[in-house]
Amino acid sequence: MQDKGIIFVLDGNDGPCIRSLFAAVAKRGWKIVVFRPYPVTCFFGGRDESLGDLFRWRKDVDGVWQCFLPTLGYGRFRDLSFVVLRKAWKIAVKRFGNPSVAVYTLPQYEGMIDLCDTCKVYFAYDAYRFYAGWNELNIERLEDVMLSSVDVVCAVSMQMVEDWEMKAKGKLEHFPNAAADFLFENQALKIDRFNDIPKPIVGCVGNINASYDWELVKALAMRFSDVSFVFIGKQVDDSARIAGVCELSNVFFPGCVSKEDVRACLDTFDVCFNPLAVDNFNNRRCPLRLYDYLSTSKPVLSTAIREAYELEAFVKIGQNVNECSALLAEMLEAGYSVDLDARRQFMIGQTWGCRAKQFEDIVREKRGN
Repeated sequence: MQDKGIIFVLDGNDGPCIRSLFAAVAKRGWKIVVFRPYPVTCFFGGRDESLGDLFRWRKDVDGVWQCFLPTLGYGRFRDLSFVVLRKAWKIAVKRFGNPSVAVYTLPQYEGMIDLCDTCKVYFAYDAYRFYAGWNELNIERLEDVMLSSVDVVCAVSMQMVEDWEMKAKGKLEHFPNAAADFLFENQALKIDRFNDIPKPIVGCVGNINASYDWELVKALAMRFSDVSFVFIGKQVDDSARIAGVCELSNVFFPGCVSKEDVRACLDTFDVCFNPLAVDNFNNRRCPLRLYDYLSTSKPVLSTAIREAYELEAFVKIGQNVNECSALLAEMLEAGYSVDLDARRQFMIGQTWGCRAKQFEDIVREKRGN
């Protein structure tokens, strides 16, 4: 395959969507060079990487190289952190060549924009200004710098596109998440840990945290006492709200599963559920789980977050407990069905391979080739 160019990606969050996207872009003939800056404390515990992994370029998957870099943060020690990043950038140029495209995935990377004189992309895959503990006004200021400096802005949600329509100086694209190709494979796998969970199952996959509408979950679980509510994923929040739901006998937290077992989990569900609370943060997210759900034949129920309406043809949306309850009761009826032909036709264009082509088309247009 012809070498199409080099893409430098600064990605300190190590988001699964960025990994999936650029692995797919690499398959199209691009060389991907990923800088992974992390606070130096991460390398003394809590991560699989060790100090020996720092500053070493290593191949991740075919066509993708990555390097872990220590930083001291972008507050008081911003300048010192950029000394490290800039040095790593220069080393990468010597090793791989000048980038054809530079991708910045955090607003804090505005201090690196001047290093690239070709196509610059701000890939906003989360609503950073609403992150807990982050200074909203400062993040908005940094985002404004990005929006006025780059050639392309890829925003993961339509609400972010609407937020930035008057701010972005370059091309502004809605660039939502997608489904992994392996989810479309026919699988006959079973998850043993579900054997003791009574059917029917209303299931959810993803990190379990305070972003869920736990009051809604509790209300539904109490109304549907003969239905099992199953949450697959890592529990990263132990708030009292979650604890209250855990006490219900028909709510289950089986833990994490491997990426390969996600499809088997989804096949076990009778209804797939997206329980995100409706707020400023979640209204600007694009839940990956919705695309995972739509790769199945199961009905999908979501709270009324903004991005769910972009999938309204295939996702049922409840704006409150009563609406969600009515929709769920309908979905659990024996004769309920979904329009699988329409869903499959739609999902053909919602894989990471399709997103990779979309990204390639965008940067080619801006580069003029």
